[in-house]
Amino acid sequence: MTKANKPKAFRVDIDVNRAGKTERVAFNYHRRTSDERPMALDVLLQAQATSMPELAFRYGCRARNCGVCTIDINGKPRIACRARVRDGDTLSPLATLPVLADLVVRRDGIARQLRGRLQAIGQGNELNVEAPEAYHDLTACIECYACLD
Repeated sequence: MTKANKPKAFRVDIDVNRAGKTERVAFNYHRRTSDERPMALDVLLQAQATSMPELAFRYGCRARNCGVCTIDINGKPRIACRARVRDGDTLSPLATLPVLADLVVRRDGIARQLRGRLQAIGQGNELNVEAPEAYHDLTACIECYACLD
């Protein structure tokens, strides 16, 4: 590979949260090809495999279906396996959820945050009653929780 065709590295800042303190760490992502446009998950996996082995983050399906890998990119919630990153971007945990470690957030309180977005449909087991449209909207959710932004 000639020097002109050599893939260029670019810098991504990663917010690392440990013991209640946040530190911004610069990471140089090394592209595999000169025209690669990596996803945020690619950057996190490379960081963990090379210079940041303790980096904590979640991912699940790697097929853009589950939403488990959702993080903030430049302050906006994005699904890490879908969102492309560029030089100078900042990866951080979801700002709307409590941070456990690095980019891992506590996800078990989501039901409380979504309370009120679904209308009550009465008490008991109403199997023959059609569910409201809001229910179908929530069941289509992939649990990325970007709606809480």
